[in-house]
Amino acid sequence: MIEVSQSRMAEVEYLLTQSEQGNHILFDLSLIREALETDSVSAEEAYRMEPLLERLFELPTLGHKKHFIASLAKETRTKLIRVYFNVVENALIEGETIRQ
Repeated sequence: MIEVSQSRMAEVEYLLTQSEQGNHILFDLSLIREALETDSVSAEEAYRMEPLLERLFELPTLGHKKHFIASLAKETRTKLIRVYFNVVENALIEGETIRQ
């Protein structure tokens, strides 16, 4: 389970809501395409990505978040994007942006 500090909750909800609507603020379209062309992430890999996703969400600005994403190794970045979209998909299925 991904944990986010209360001070960042509204921002994370905003990012997820935007992604649910097709506005992927965090990722360039080319990165999304690249990630979605790869195999899905196993449950174990997704679990290993959770700390990175938590770290991403805790960064203070969109610029910091994008820089963090760009600094990741390609394979790690791809898995992180896949996990992020799994979170978005689950939020859509559950009919809520995020559970508190």
